This record gives sequence, C-alpha cells and structure tokens, in this order.
Amino acid sequence: MNALSACATPNASSNARHNVLDLPRVQDLLQLAQIAHHDESIRPLIMTLCAVPTMKEATAMYFESTSEIDWEKVAEDPTTGWQILELLANHNSPSVRAAVADNINTTQNTLLRLAYDSNADLRYQLAENHNIGREVLEVLLQDENPYVRVRAELTHRRTTH
Repeated sequence: MNALSACATPNASSNARHNVLDLPRVQDLLQLAQIAHHDESIRPLIMTLCAVPTMKEATAMYFESTSEIDWEKVAEDPTTGWQILELLANHNSPSVRAAVADNINTTQNTLLRLAYDSNADLRYQLAENHNIGREVLEVLLQDENPYVRVRAELTHRRTTH
C-alpha cells in the first residue's frame, strides 16, 4: 500500500470529518508524493498528513516526531525546494521560520504568510530581506511593531532607489 492509497482508507479512529478528502488536501498530498518519489525521507510526512485534517496540524506533528533532524539547517540550505520550505514555514521554532524567510527558494506566497507571523523578530528579519516582493513589503510597512515598520521603510528606500 503506498502513502496515497493509505490516505484513501479511513482511519478507524477518525471522525466523519476526516473520512472525506477535500480537493486541496488531495492536491497537497499529490504534490508531496511527487517530492517523496525523489526523497524517501519525506514519506513519513505523507503518512502523518493522512491522519490529521489540516496541513498545519500535520506538519506540526511531523516536526515534533522528527526532532533529531536539524530543520533550521534544512531551511537554510539553498538546495531545499519551495515545497519543503512552505511546510517548514509552519514549524514551531521561530529560528526555523526565519531561515525559511531568508531562503532564496521561498515563494512570495510563503513570505507573505510569514509577514503575518506572531514573532516580531522574524518579521523584522523578513523586513531586512531585499528579495521580498512589494506585497510582502507593504504588509511589513503597516506592521504593529515600530521596529519592523522602520526596517521595512529602510528596505523600501534601498530597493526603490
């Protein structure tokens, strides 16, 4: 039984909400299956995703169960793909999320999500990144934290001149 066929089999302890796979979740699983075809180490993540209702819950469970992996180093690695970085953007550790924010392979969508992160230090670091798109910068220019706003303004000045 492969990872995706396991997802199609309802877990006996699941409630009815978990027994129905919604289309976005299936697409996420298919994307992960494609990654797993090239990287066997991600297969446990797919199995975790089958057992919980949301990607965020699944990634949190997976990261907690694989504490021996240095996720910050994975997030810093310039060869880490955007799909893995997107998952790591949900990590509990602000330093891992900050490494995701600095990685050149992180998509603007993920950077935008990180612009709303609860950790002000991460948002400040993101505001220093000259690779962020205009939309991300606009969010940071309106940040509740004055240090983040000032840093975003400095980045804005440097990137527009």
